[in-house]
Parts: sequence; structure tokens; C-alpha cells
Amino acid sequence: MRSMLRSGKYWGPCQATNPVDRCWRCWKDWANYRPKLADFVPGFGHKITGGQKGPIYIVTDSSDNDLTNSKPGTLCHAVIQNGPLWIIFARDLHIKLSQELIMTSDKTIDARGADVHIAYGARIMIQHVKNVILNGLSIHYIFPASASDSYAPDKMMQVTIAYNHFGRGLIQKNAKMSIGNLPCCEQ
Repeated sequence: MRSMLRSGKYWGPCQATNPVDRCWRCWKDWANYRPKLADFVPGFGHKITGGQKGPIYIVTDSSDNDLTNSKPGTLCHAVIQNGPLWIIFARDLHIKLSQELIMTSDKTIDARGADVHIAYGARIMIQHVKNVILNGLSIHYIFPASASDSYAPDKMMQVTIAYNHFGRGLIQKNAKMSIGNLPCCEQ
């Protein structure tokens, strides 16, 4: 069944393949109810609401030239806004961060409905904040500044992979995310 879903050759009734997708994937009008995703967070993050109580912010621009004076419509501009915010994307985007994207509390980055890649640049820093949800992003070819295979404490690191696809040739073990229900959960 899973291989048919992946190949796009499955024509039967809607099938959701994980608990998070079951809450929205089969709804024809799911985009009208995006913030309901926060009501279905399983496990230890079940009380997280992200930006559910805030407005929707639409990212339209993939540029990232000046993080201190980021322009409206960029992901960088969205994450620095005060208060809760549900961040979505107007279209498919490839974002190359020139500097760390420092998240603020009470945000949801929801890439459902678009093919959004954060790649070949700096990382997303989620530290000393609370109530953050990331969903549907492809985050790849990010090289953490502080991680190293020669750093002794990293040798004992254990990582749980959930709802994710890692391609061939993955050689790094240094996943540096500590968030529930994301592709990587550092424990």
C-alpha cells in the first residue's frame, strides 16, 4: 500500500499513512482549516498550539539577503513577528538561509500544499522558545556550525526518525533538532 501511495498510482479512497495526516489529508477543503492541525499533535507535544491563535502569514518571497531588515513576505520576516502566527507558503519555494533563522515562540511553519525546501545554507535555530510547530518542510544540506563527528559527546547522541525520508548517501548523524513530531527528534 505504501509503495502505491508513494508512486502516485493509488486511485482508491483517501489513505492517510500516519496519525498526523489522518487529521487533515482526506478533507477536500483542508486548506480552509489549516490551524486545526495543532489540535492533532500526538505524544509529548500534544498541548502545543504553535501559531493557532494568531493570523495567517503568507510567505511569497524566498530571498534572504538581510535578516536584520528582512522584507515583508519572507520567512525571515514572518518568524520575527510578535505573537502567535501561522506561516504558510503561496507557492513552491527553495530558501537558502544566509544566516541562522532564529525562531520566536508561538509560531507554526506549515508547508502543506507547497513544495518548500530550506537547503544549502544556514540552519533553523529553535532554542529558548516555546510552542513551535514545523510541518511539511524539506530541510536538507544544512551543516550545523557546532556539530562534528570528532566531538566526543556527539558520539553518544541518539536520534529518533519519524515520518521522514532520508535519501541514499546520508552519512551524517548530527541531527540538531529537539522538537516533537518533526522528522528528527534529538533525545
